[in-house]
Amino acid sequence: MTDMKMTMNEDVRERAIKAIDENKNIIICGPEMSGKTTLQRELKDILTENDYKIYYGVQAYHYRDRSKRGYKEKKFWIEEQNSDLIMNIQEDYEYILTVRY
Repeated sequence: MTDMKMTMNEDVRERAIKAIDENKNIIICGPEMSGKTTLQRELKDILTENDYKIYYGVQAYHYRDRSKRGYKEKKFWIEEQNSDLIMNIQEDYEYILTVRY
């Protein structure tokens, strides 16, 4: 079972890195304690270098401040537990599902 977990985590990590390399917006979705924030922390330097803005939930993404003068929209990384909320995102994104073991 440990090998399966490592393979799944590595697959999620590789998909996230590929999406970042392709400058895609990313929504990583899964239940609590499924590795979303851990993965984001592991990739923080890459996300920063590639000008990603990190949001903890779709609601935080929707409430971002667009009114600032000179505001430049960044690519986004959204961590979300409720997949039903994602349907309100109109921008293109890579959807990555995590699973808790």
